[in-house]
Order: sequence, then C-alpha cells, then structure tokens
Amino acid sequence: MIVTPRKLKRLIVVLALSIAAAVTAWSENSTARNEAPASASGYRLVRVFDGDSMLMRNPEGETLKMRIAGIDAPEKSQPFADPARDRLGELLQHGPLEVAILKKDVYGRWLASIRVADRDLGQLLLEEGHVWFFRRYQSDLTTEQKRLYDSAEKMARDARRGLWADAIPLPPWEFRQRSREARQREN
Repeated sequence: MIVTPRKLKRLIVVLALSIAAAVTAWSENSTARNEAPASASGYRLVRVFDGDSMLMRNPEGETLKMRIAGIDAPEKSQPFADPARDRLGELLQHGPLEVAILKKDVYGRWLASIRVADRDLGQLLLEEGHVWFFRRYQSDLTTEQKRLYDSAEKMARDARRGLWADAIPLPPWEFRQRSREARQREN
C-alpha cells in the first residue's frame, strides 16, 4: 500500500478528530464526577466527624463527606471539641435538612450551607459558641451569611457562651499551624 501525502493528511485529520472526541468524552465524565450534587432536601445524617464536618446520605442514596461552609470547629484534641461535635449531631437530627452544596474543598469534602428546620446551621452553631466564623473562607458565603455569621460570633463572644467561656480560646487554624510547626521541629 502506497501512502500518498493526501492519504497521510486525511489519516492525520481523522486521528486528530478521534483524539479530540476521546478527550472531550473523558473530560465530561471527569467533570461529572466532581460536580456538586444537586442541592435539595431529603439529606440524612450518617455520621458526625467533628463540629463542622459529617457524612451525609443524599436523596439519591449517595454518601458524601461534607463540611459546613464558613465555620471552623475546635480540633478533636482541643477544648470544646466534644460539645461542638455532639451539638452538630443533635441539630442534624432535628427536622428536615436543606443542603446547598457549594464546591469541593482541598480534602475532597463537599462544602455546604445547611438549613435545619429553616435555620442556618452555621449561624446557629456560632450563636451557641461552638465554632468560629472562618473568615479566611468567607468568600464561600453570601453577603447576608457573612453579616449574620459575624454578628452571631460577636453575640456568643460577648455573652461568653460555649468556647468563649475560655479567657483566650485558641482558634483551630492557629492550633493546626502550631501542631504543624511542632511536628517540623521534631523532624
């Protein structure tokens, strides 16, 4: 078989189109796996990990790791971690849940705003003094949520509720930073 320049050109075009189609199909499948599940009611708690993250089952039966956007709970070895975890579990058992998925975080968890019995769960945990307003990631919140979260944290702090009963509570992001630095010094 003799391959003429014209046949070679056709072969290259066909090959290029085939590769483009394959890449597009792969990309669409890859994107679909990382797209946020539909926001909806009908989510059920499977397990609470700490005061801001949990495992939930969506209406389609999929199990998803989630984190509440805009708040940061004490780490497991910090004071007030257990009450924060227990309260989150208790609240997630009350009334219907409305979950609005925002995006995936760097740890593969879905960031979400969650409403329970028509109350914003992040705001409620802030008002009760179980968590901090995670201002570093406030861009994930609506303007109204930012205002409400800031106000809720201030109310809890002023009333010395929950973790604010401690004279100088250590925010979890500082706790994590100190822990990383201590591990680095050990190595």
